[in-house]
Amino acid sequence: SDGLAPLMESMGMSIEEEIAEATHIALEMISNSDWERIYNKRGEILESLVIGGNISAEDAALYKNDDGAWVKELRFIWDELQTQARESAKSNEL
Repeated sequence: SDGLAPLMESMGMSIEEEIAEATHIALEMISNSDWERIYNKRGEILESLVIGGNISAEDAALYKNDDGAWVKELRFIWDELQTQARESAKSNEL
């Protein structure tokens, strides 16, 4: 079923543009969230990645059973997104 594609096209946005916009919003949200807030929501974040199919079954099992490993991975992701958000902000200023 191609339910959303015609609607989004009629709104003038392609799937790729929608994804880019959603990614931009997510980066902005994460860049404006401090590590403590992300850390406190780590269980919810992991669960949403599992439900969304954004993480392998093996990784999901590892991170659910080893909170330390998940915290380390999540911190790495957060640091990377912070760097991307700063670089994006700099390029938007130019």
